[in-house]
Amino acid sequence: MPVLHVDDVPEELYRRIAELAANDRVPLSEETVRLLRMALQFAPPAAEVQSRAQVQEVLDRMWRNRIVPSPETPDSLEMLREDRGR
Repeated sequence: MPVLHVDDVPEELYRRIAELAANDRVPLSEETVRLLRMALQFAPPAAEVQSRAQVQEVLDRMWRNRIVPSPETPDSLEMLREDRGR
């Protein structure tokens, strides 16, 4: 099984993980793996993150290229009402 070494763990984080492990009566490494699994359940897959970035890029492009009608352009609702009145 692979081994993961983590450097520079903040003291408070280490203490909280150790406290959780002690409460569950499991080794620190087992508690850490459990917490990592829980965190990864809520992390979107890399493809989804990329997809979100692509969606945001398309939305940004649409915003930049939007068509803003001039002030004298008739209101579309008024045009529809007028057309229905015929």
